[in-house]
Amino acid sequence: RVLSVDDDGALGELDVDDIPGLDLESQTLHCGCIGRVEQSTAPLLWIMVTASACRLLNAATGELVATYNAEGTAQINVASHNASGQVVLGMGGGKLVVLHASASGWTVHKSCVFGAEIASVDISRRPPPRQVARRIARGSAAPGGSTLHAPELAAPYFVAGLWNREVHVRSAADPEQSLAMHALDVPPHVLPRDVLCCTLGMEEGAAVTGGDMGGASHDSPSRLFCALGDGRLASWAVTETWLPESSAASAGSDLSCVALSDFKAVALG
Repeated sequence: RVLSVDDDGALGELDVDDIPGLDLESQTLHCGCIGRVEQSTAPLLWIMVTASACRLLNAATGELVATYNAEGTAQINVASHNASGQVVLGMGGGKLVVLHASASGWTVHKSCVFGAEIASVDISRRPPPRQVARRIARGSAAPGGSTLHAPELAAPYFVAGLWNREVHVRSAADPEQSLAMHALDVPPHVLPRDVLCCTLGMEEGAAVTGGDMGGASHDSPSRLFCALGDGRLASWAVTETWLPESSAASAGSDLSCVALSDFKAVALG
């Protein structure tokens, strides 16, 4: 089912027959909208993820733009995306693939293989405002070199929760690069069902044009949340260390490392 929202905030249902790019024969694992890419005149894009493919649709026409198919007998189990066009797919065997969207289709960026099956993924974290300002001033492409409408908003990393109860933070530019990891002290049957990294408030000097444009910054009032299979919500404080401007231009990514601290777990319900 596809719902629409009018100017008054009322919900309506669209006729899926008018959206030919949808795969109506497969169960949807993940879906969402990607902002305008490359040019301001480029169309908005929709994504639809099924067990076998990640489909990119033109939101204006409903037509299929491109399809990324899982290789061989591989199956997509979980997915996450953000408005700037980055998509992560968690597949069987612990394989994770990072895709970048453009108006013409998918670019397979990089992949990695974890030591356990992937239970959850998230790539919604946006860089803090001062890093956005630095990216704009530098005129840099998104981490990994993709061409996006808003590369300065591309996520610097993604999070993956594994069946072995580990939570990993990896670089979006290089998924093989581990930035942080926490092994949850929970029974084997308790899995990290969902993960989310977000900023809980505006940091000081939040305006894009404000803040220190100089060396490495460490301020990031963010938390990483993990919904556990036993009904508890785990969380960590996230501290990001960013490269100074002189190093970021040649490193391919402007993020140096991520630290997780202040672990908490609360029972819900």
